[in-house]
Amino acid sequence: MAEPDTNPVIFLGIFAVVFIVNAILVTLIFFWGNGLILPDRSSKRENPRLTADRKRNAIILSLSGLMMFPFVLAIPIAAFGRHLYKKVSSPMLMMSLTTFPIAVLTCGIFGLTALLLPAVMQAREAARRTMCRNNEKELSIWLFEYHDQHNQYPSAIMQGESEQPHSWRVEYAEQGMSLNLPYDKSLTWDSPVNQNALQFRPMNLHCPSSGGEGYSTTQTDLVLVTGENTLFSEKSPPRINTMAMGDGTSNTIIAGEATGLHIPWTEPRDTNTDKQSIGINLPGQQEGDSPGLFSSSHNGGCFVLMGDGSVQWFGNDIDPEILKSLTTPNGGELIDFSQMVD
Repeated sequence: MAEPDTNPVIFLGIFAVVFIVNAILVTLIFFWGNGLILPDRSSKRENPRLTADRKRNAIILSLSGLMMFPFVLAIPIAAFGRHLYKKVSSPMLMMSLTTFPIAVLTCGIFGLTALLLPAVMQAREAARRTMCRNNEKELSIWLFEYHDQHNQYPSAIMQGESEQPHSWRVEYAEQGMSLNLPYDKSLTWDSPVNQNALQFRPMNLHCPSSGGEGYSTTQTDLVLVTGENTLFSEKSPPRINTMAMGDGTSNTIIAGEATGLHIPWTEPRDTNTDKQSIGINLPGQQEGDSPGLFSSSHNGGCFVLMGDGSVQWFGNDIDPEILKSLTTPNGGELIDFSQMVD
């Protein structure tokens, strides 16, 4: 089913109108609560200083965090303040009592912030995970387009005539994203000339959740799966097409996250079943490192791209034998996929 066509500008406009109307009502309520609107005519003429204090309190309350909540929440506080002004005659006592609603409000704001902060953080991480998943979906589109043109997938390390070995990610950036990179394929990836290209890492190779200790803005989070009997060899031939996946495209991992390997994005290197420990988010010697086959900055697992173009979430506790079996397109293993996908 197609997603509904929604215009974010409309929602932003509605939010702006509602916020402005709510802010005006909150301001009027607190000015009423401080006796500045519809004052009690039975009271005596006040000291100008007290009137100024009332204005100050009304402004402070109006500009407080309650402006972000429905205006009805301000009515009890305003009514309490108005009651204080009627019953108390001492200026000093009145000034001390009027600080009570502000103190209560301040504590309430901090309390609400403490309650809402975890939910906000979870929402932000959910958005990052969605972007990360979409990055792998976009990679699958390019891989399928390449497959349709050449009747085979690209190799992890590519090398044309008169070219030095270079990563598939360079081809992906130039062909899949139409980027004009300052990269000379006749030179090695780590030559001084090609070092400039490291600064132009495509956003599709970066997971929004990645960062922190040991993370470099020139590294890739997205890698192909290489190694013996995997879909992608580390040298040009032989390469394989979808028809040769005896285990089925939905049972073969072709790419995934490997943030903990800290691979520069132009380096012709990917995760390797013969060199990496089989596992997800395995602990490394330093914070941010992971020697495992897959690793990410997400809690509890990582995303992997399957041969059918689907993106799956694998948990850290996946059986290493099952994970290794899923990296081979023709291993002949019988895998109950439903038991190991979170």
